Amino acid sequence: MIQEKSLNWMIRKACIQDLDQILVNEKLCYATPWSDNLVEQSITSSSEFFVMLVGHKIAGHIVFQQVLDEIHLHNICIAPQWQRSGLAKQWLTFLTDFATQKLCNCILLEVRCSNQIAIQFYLKSGFGKIGYRKNYYSTFDGSLEDALVMKRMLAPKTE
Repeated sequence: MIQEKSLNWMIRKACIQDLDQILVNEKLCYATPWSDNLVEQSITSSSEFFVMLVGHKIAGHIVFQQVLDEIHLHNICIAPQWQRSGLAKQWLTFLTDFATQKLCNCILLEVRCSNQIAIQFYLKSGFGKIGYRKNYYSTFDGSLEDALVMKRMLAPKTE
């Protein structure tokens, strides 16, 4: 568990009791949110699923998976009232620390090509563009959207 008292936020593993609030945040944040079933399966599976609490309210969540020496970021969500407050930076710090402790050498992610705010955030956070996935995301109108694949190399852990 990580806590920063001055900001009054805390990160902990997600549990099934968090499901309802996670689903609310997903639906508030995304035109095509993860399905209820996918969120529930991710909480109970081998994926790493964490929530960030501000006070006693879930302000966001992150889902990722370690694959060999890489971390694959699947979902990062900050509830609308907490967006642009620095919590996304806290998620990336948490994710980088986790990856470094697990001796991973990089973090990979996909982001909608239309999500320029997220792309700029990831570029400023040390990610680089490495490719595209054609028709990767579905949209609210049933069409498909390409994903930009991004990667951030991590410094090796020094003992």
